[in-house]
Amino acid sequence: HSLSAYQTDEQAKTPTLMKALDILYLFWRAQSEGRGIAELEIIGANEVLRGGIDADSWRSIRDALIDAQFLKRLDRGNYLLSRDLHHVSLSELADLMRSEPPFKQGQQTLPWQEVACQLLNTNREQEGALLNLSLATLFAGESRATT
Repeated sequence: HSLSAYQTDEQAKTPTLMKALDILYLFWRAQSEGRGIAELEIIGANEVLRGGIDADSWRSIRDALIDAQFLKRLDRGNYLLSRDLHHVSLSELADLMRSEPPFKQGQQTLPWQEVACQLLNTNREQEGALLNLSLATLFAGESRATT
């Protein structure tokens, strides 16, 4: 268990959003089998998380997913998916993992700050439209990315 506390190079290079997607994919599969997942199953290496996941990343992602009511902890320490991923978009998960509030226009004191705020909000809106794909659809492979 102490080995899981340290990040490997691969784990350190993997963005938190991708780690969260990997974890939710494990839960999505487990849900289709009618079961929860033990913490050790997530932390340990498997076919999705080839190198496993370090304890700090798991704890941070787990807490965010529990707070957003994506996961529920069961009495025996297992976790269960508690949201229908047909109703959760990739955009929503990206916003959750970033945990960055929207940029508020009209509160900037310098003109360049207002322009930056407008551009960043436009970028967020465009990204939201691009990532408007349910996680269930993504995991089922029903949609292919376009470049």
